[in-house]
Amino acid sequence: MGCVIFELATAKRRRAFGYDNWYAVNFAKGLSPVPQLTNHDNPFLGTPIFSRATNTILPMLQQFNSILELCFAVDPKRRLNALELKARFDDMKIFLIEKGHYYKRSTTGRSWQHVKGGD
Repeated sequence: MGCVIFELATAKRRRAFGYDNWYAVNFAKGLSPVPQLTNHDNPFLGTPIFSRATNTILPMLQQFNSILELCFAVDPKRRLNALELKARFDDMKIFLIEKGHYYKRSTTGRSWQHVKGGD
């Protein structure tokens, strides 16, 4: 599931393990880090929204990478199940699509300003 989420987030511009099967094998052995998204993969992921999981405002990039970390967990007990995964994405959907809420940096850059709809 993590590979699918990774490719969707990058609009298929990058794969979680590239085209290198050895990277995937090394990851499974714990020798390679969890694949992470970057701002270059999708600039929209820099949009800060409320995270119910942490009860704070976080960029979607950080929220996606947190989800990927749980999807790619080698220990099956740490992985998100389908309902938990759906709940994480439903939370993002509620703030972005249904309510039109997001956050942007204030003009001073020291805090986040709440934006609703077309504000």
